[in-house]
Amino acid sequence: MALGLAVLTALAAGVSCQTVDPGPDFVLPAVQYDANYFFCVVEPQILMGGLTINNQTCGGTSSQGCHYSDKVPEMPLQALPKPVACSGGIPVNSGDVAAGTAPALNLASVSLEMSPIYTDAPIFLWPTQTIQAHPAHVYDANNAAIVNILKTWAATQ
Repeated sequence: MALGLAVLTALAAGVSCQTVDPGPDFVLPAVQYDANYFFCVVEPQILMGGLTINNQTCGGTSSQGCHYSDKVPEMPLQALPKPVACSGGIPVNSGDVAAGTAPALNLASVSLEMSPIYTDAPIFLWPTQTIQAHPAHVYDANNAAIVNILKTWAATQ
């Protein structure tokens, strides 16, 4: 019986709560969202203005303003002459979205402004003017189409 009690005590000590030192090189992995969904839905409908109000886009009222210039260092965007061609939610030509292309650079930049909880994401908060300092009201916070797109993209991580 003493041996059994000793074993139970040892097991209980082994499963007790303790902290773990992650070490000096600990890095949280970057959250990656579905790139195809970005290229085929987020970029054309939100960034390029398909669902915005007041003729605003993330570039302002022209492709030379706001995020498409060096005026706004947060979320820098590359202007696209037209959206990436997609079929079935996938870019038709993988070269159009290859590393270093404007759409790939935009994905990287916008992903940094996204959050797994879309209502906490700067890409939602700033252009809806939930954060008052944003200079343009790009879309409404209760726009069902915008909300559904961002909620869906957030879930693709």
